[in-house]
Amino acid sequence: MKKNVFLLMLAVLISSVFAAKDGSMEGYWPKSYYAELGMGMTASKGDMSERILKLKSEDGEKETVHPAALNLMGSPNLALGANIAQFSLEANFMYWQYVELLGGFPTEDVEDEVRMLRVGFNVIYNFFFPDFFQAGAGLGYSYYNIKTTNNVFDSEANRSNSELMGSAFNIVLNMRYYISDNFALVPAIKIYEAWFHTIYTDKGGTCDLSSNIWQTFVSVEMNLHFQF
Repeated sequence: MKKNVFLLMLAVLISSVFAAKDGSMEGYWPKSYYAELGMGMTASKGDMSERILKLKSEDGEKETVHPAALNLMGSPNLALGANIAQFSLEANFMYWQYVELLGGFPTEDVEDEVRMLRVGFNVIYNFFFPDFFQAGAGLGYSYYNIKTTNNVFDSEANRSNSELMGSAFNIVLNMRYYISDNFALVPAIKIYEAWFHTIYTDKGGTCDLSSNIWQTFVSVEMNLHFQF
C-alpha cells in the first residue's frame, strides 16, 4: 500500500514538472545533466541488532540467522541525474564492504564481513534555482541487499552466509554550492526508513519473512557535483 501511494505521488510530481502553463512543452525538457561522487558515514538503528531469525527449510533443516548490527558504516555515493527547471531526477548507487558485529550473541565480540548494496531513485526540488547556492529537498525509493558472511548456524553449528533483501523510502536534504558553472559541492543528509522482507541462505534458498525487519539509516555525505 505504501509503495503504491509513493508511486502515485511520484507520477503526479513528474507530470507537474513537464506540464507548462500555456500547454506547450517548450522549456520543460532537461536543461542539464549531472554526475555526483562522494563519501559519507551512515548511522543505523532498528531490528537488525535485536532480532534473531529462526528458519526451517522444506526438508526440515533448521537454521538460526544472526543479522549484522549495522551500527556505523561508510556510505560512498554515486548519482546520475537530470535537472528539469527547479527539479532534479536522479538514480543513485551505494556499495560498501566492511567487518561488523553480529547481533544476538551474549557478548559483543562476534563479527564478520558485511556487504551492503543500495540502488535508488530520488526526486529533488531545488530552492533558489538557478542561483549559485541552492537548497534541495526530496523524496526517494531504494532497494537494499545486505550480504553477511558466516552468520547462519545450522543444527550442527556449521556456519554459512545470508542475504537480506528489502526496500526503503527516503528523505533527501542537501545544498548545492556552485564553484563554477559546471562544478559544485553538495553536502547532504539522507534518511532511509527500510523494511527487509526476504532472506536467502545457502541451504534454505530464498524465502519471505513472516514479519518485516525494520531499520532506519541516517547518512551524512559530502559530494562533488559535475554538471554538463
